[in-house]
Amino acid sequence: MKTIKSLAIVSLLFLTTLTFAQSSGGYWDTDYLGRKTWVGDDGTKGTYDTDYLGRETYKDNKGNSGHYDTDYLGRKTWVPDNK
Repeated sequence: MKTIKSLAIVSLLFLTTLTFAQSSGGYWDTDYLGRKTWVGDDGTKGTYDTDYLGRETYKDNKGNSGHYDTDYLGRKTWVPDNK
């Protein structure tokens, strides 16, 4: 029974790791100014920065942009820029 349980846990960890690796679709990097960037497998190149209000902002080469804010419960939320 202990062997079956161990095998099930190892299999679950393997599948979880495999799923995460396939869904990541890119990698994190930093640009020459030290800002966090995202380079996607689909050609997306996005940059995270901080605006004058201290919010984390995001902008990529596909026209997506916005900032992160907090809701009334203190949770981090995404607010897209209006186009």
